[in-house]
Amino acid sequence: MLWEITPRGIPVAPGVTDEMLKPDTWTDLCRTPDKVLMSEEEISQFNDETVKKMKEVGLERFMYDIRSFPRIISRQDVLELMDESSSEEVISARDLVDNNGDEVTHKKKERLVEESNIKNISAVQKTRFGILTRRQDLRAFPTNELLTRERGAFDVDAFQLTALSLGTPVAVVHESRSGDWTFVQSPLYKGWVRSDSIAFVSGPEEAYEFLEKEPFLVVTASTLTTEPDPYDASVSCVFLQMGDRVPIAAPRDFEANIQAQGPQCCYSVLLPVRGESGMLEKRTGLIPLSADVRIGFLPPTRANVIRQAFKMLGERYGWGCAFGRRDCSRYIMDIFRTVGLRLPRNTRCQEQGTAGKTIEFSGSIAERLKIADALEPGDAIYMKGHVLIYLGKYNGSHYVIHDGAGYAVKEGDKIVPVSGHSVFVMQLEQLVMSGQRTYLEAATSAKRFLQSS
Repeated sequence: MLWEITPRGIPVAPGVTDEMLKPDTWTDLCRTPDKVLMSEEEISQFNDETVKKMKEVGLERFMYDIRSFPRIISRQDVLELMDESSSEEVISARDLVDNNGDEVTHKKKERLVEESNIKNISAVQKTRFGILTRRQDLRAFPTNELLTRERGAFDVDAFQLTALSLGTPVAVVHESRSGDWTFVQSPLYKGWVRSDSIAFVSGPEEAYEFLEKEPFLVVTASTLTTEPDPYDASVSCVFLQMGDRVPIAAPRDFEANIQAQGPQCCYSVLLPVRGESGMLEKRTGLIPLSADVRIGFLPPTRANVIRQAFKMLGERYGWGCAFGRRDCSRYIMDIFRTVGLRLPRNTRCQEQGTAGKTIEFSGSIAERLKIADALEPGDAIYMKGHVLIYLGKYNGSHYVIHDGAGYAVKEGDKIVPVSGHSVFVMQLEQLVMSGQRTYLEAATSAKRFLQSS
């Protein structure tokens, strides 16, 4: 069978039961589920060590402090920033198809290069800094058009790099020919965002002052929006996702408009807004008390990690965080953001460039099973290009939850790939989609981000 059906009628991966879809099933298996494993000081030290390690392994561009960005940059500096993902050479070398399945012509690629405005990069320019006023897709080229590397692969946008949350500080590097797009360096990576999403600030310090302002709310839901405001679209239905933090504000004075929503039974939060001059303005939005948020970070416990992981159960996989969703590594990143840990964006960086304990996977299947036996719930398991969260051992099998493409099953002599493209629970011993080996056999290492001293 490609999947099993639980008594509730829910399709699940082989070996998964209704009970396994509840976080309490797994927290109950933890030895000390609610033990606080790290102090605020230890979390800060973890984050500092991760930044240091990312530099040591040459991956600092994926965890960048905008405050260190040069105040003056040259044309060559800009070209080097664009070289990895956004250069003329990159797009020329790619075979791409559009949404209709037609091959992208050389002429169309030239138009994208023209919109990139490379010819008009200044010889020397002063860096401007800003803050994002809403969640933004970070694009390799200045377009929202869906272009893929394979016909029919509409869910894998070749230009989708990642998504940046509201409040993200950016260094403004270059503007597209139309002015609709701006090339930025962000803490996670570099690429194009919509120009009207940037509120300019006096310098990076002002951007970080907003980002790090206290007290603050942390979004512990998968996603949420601020309350609708028909009188101010800039703070109405603003999209936030797990791990985002927003400063708490004093309640607004609503005497000027008796029709506006009052602050009763809501958190008042400061939101960054782009003013008429393009500069940062701060306005107040509302998040209801019923929303899944918290003042400050969650305690760093294994139970909290598992509970957060299950809040995205069943959500669609989003390559590069497309569709307002997540891919495998952003899933991990957002979970651990809620407890205050800063992880880089992609799997290679998380596996190679983070602090915490590394547990290597190697050897025979029997040896790998022993390694899995020693894992703790909430540990991250890495394989090439993918990451999963370990849940625990149940009836002799090891279980994981992940935001993944799927798995494979054997039907007689055939290997049948099964699409998931979502957050789901399965056995670590399940076959990968190619059917060539199991996830257990594909594992390269595990990371224990939460560990008591």
